[in-house]
Amino acid sequence: MNWQQQATSGFRNCSDLLDYLEIPNTDRSHVLEHHRFSMKVPLSFANRMNKNDIHCPLLKQVLPIAAENDGITQSQSVPDPLQEREFLTAPGVLHKFQNRFLVIASGYCPVNCRYCFRREFDYENSALSLADWNQRLNELKNTPDIEEVILSGGDPLTLSDRRLAMIINDLRQINSIKAIRIHTRFPVMIPDRLTDELLEIVRWKNTESVRITIVLHINHPNEINDELHKKLKHWNQSGVLFLNQSVLLKGVNDSVLTLKKLSYRCFESGVMPYYLHQLDRVSGAMHFEVPLSEGQKIASELRTQLPGYLVPLYVQEIPHAKSKVPLISMCN
Repeated sequence: MNWQQQATSGFRNCSDLLDYLEIPNTDRSHVLEHHRFSMKVPLSFANRMNKNDIHCPLLKQVLPIAAENDGITQSQSVPDPLQEREFLTAPGVLHKFQNRFLVIASGYCPVNCRYCFRREFDYENSALSLADWNQRLNELKNTPDIEEVILSGGDPLTLSDRRLAMIINDLRQINSIKAIRIHTRFPVMIPDRLTDELLEIVRWKNTESVRITIVLHINHPNEINDELHKKLKHWNQSGVLFLNQSVLLKGVNDSVLTLKKLSYRCFESGVMPYYLHQLDRVSGAMHFEVPLSEGQKIASELRTQLPGYLVPLYVQEIPHAKSKVPLISMCN
């Protein structure tokens, strides 16, 4: 199957996924079969999960469980933890920071991570249409203080190579724009998305003034299998800059050893660690939260275990703050 077919297939209910992973019925009592936020897991990602292991860190990220409906823990959460609706200046555009535009390029994603801070986002009325894009381009041309455009979603790599090429070429024609960032989890879920055609669109060429950075979302070293490793390394050697951002998740990567292995595994694949995010307190995801004090201890210890260039910056996004807020400076 090509990447488009893989993205529209996969697992859509818990029983099928758990049967495939040979999880015993005795380990399924906490699984939530009926849930507001649908389950979506590509086969390629499921194939990296441990068989017969309900505690597999990859499975935990995508499996709906009863804790999502826990009224006690969810009382401290909200549907829009970053208050993004306030920053929607136009359909498809979030203007949160002075010199950057964040474009909701697509409302679709190949996986539904249970901790997603946009799990309640109104993509139907907020994703970018072709007509909207033409209007946004005119605005960008008349806003010279915008130096970077971030393509986000959903996942921007759900768009076709042709559509992405059009967007990127349009942005390259605007003199004020110095950088383009693509935030994506798609290649991690479906490595076949890293096509030769897409490589030609995004790789750095000496004749270009605008550089593209691809920011991946990888939380655990087991997410980088041999197939993904080879593709990322090839792309990096071909002139693509990869960064990685992770979310600190209870029961998934909340240990120094796991995060250390993740940094080295990324580095081996040509991906540089970037951010380690404190969980955004979105409704339905509070069971993933690692207490801030514990996260700070992990981040502080990680600095002693890794060379500085492999230490992700431990941050939290706070509504109305002018940038991500570093948390490591608060450590003892």
